[in-house]
Amino acid sequence: MKCLLPLFIAVVGFFSQVVHSDEIPHSNGLLDYMGGELDSETAHVIGGNYHFGLSGPFSIQVDGALGEVADSSMTGFGMHLYWHDPEVGLLDANASRMNWKGNGLNRYALNGKWYTSITTFSGSAEYQNGDVEKKVNLFAGLDLYPIDILSLNVGAAQVDGDAIAQLGFELQPALDRLPELTLLGGAAKGEGDYSYYFLGLRYYFGTNAPLIQRHRREFPQFTGSLSYGSGIHSLKTEIERREAQVDGGAANLDQGPLL
Repeated sequence: MKCLLPLFIAVVGFFSQVVHSDEIPHSNGLLDYMGGELDSETAHVIGGNYHFGLSGPFSIQVDGALGEVADSSMTGFGMHLYWHDPEVGLLDANASRMNWKGNGLNRYALNGKWYTSITTFSGSAEYQNGDVEKKVNLFAGLDLYPIDILSLNVGAAQVDGDAIAQLGFELQPALDRLPELTLLGGAAKGEGDYSYYFLGLRYYFGTNAPLIQRHRREFPQFTGSLSYGSGIHSLKTEIERREAQVDGGAANLDQGPLL
């Protein structure tokens, strides 16, 4: 999995040449690479999404991801059906599946976004099942665009019954020379020993535009259904709970019968 960053660079280099040579007239999607720590474990993920327009304001988005967390491979995929108005906001229904250490997590969510001039308010409610405890998770966030090429975001969530706070940013550093590329990062801290931080690169396909327009245009770029941090944390928590039950049972057997 250590080849993920070179793979990201190779793909971006190829598509940069293709797009700039006008061999692909238009496309809508993104590809990103993120590296950091999740619950004190090293994590590297490459992921992306692609949009397909339907009738009127409706579209489909497909998500995918491949990575390594705590020396174990992680894969994920998801799909959205959403309504969008670049002057108003977005309503999205999605489903996703994440696999890690032989365990699977399914999530089904409803998301909403509301745009003002330089802010975006967002909220989400999701239900999870699979090899984890069945729960309803809640998310809320605010994105601020002090300039057109910079997004600052703050959010709060309740995942697996634990409260989480998070901060992040996305910057388009070379709007004139390489407008497709952005830098992004984030950090979060929560109950249940939840924590993560990451830095990454993101490459946008499609018509060149400032960051705020990329996030709101006809095919808006928005976070995929695969929430790597909270998803892996849910799986890890359930794995540790099962391991503790097994260890507890073994300890009781070692004690022998009570007389």
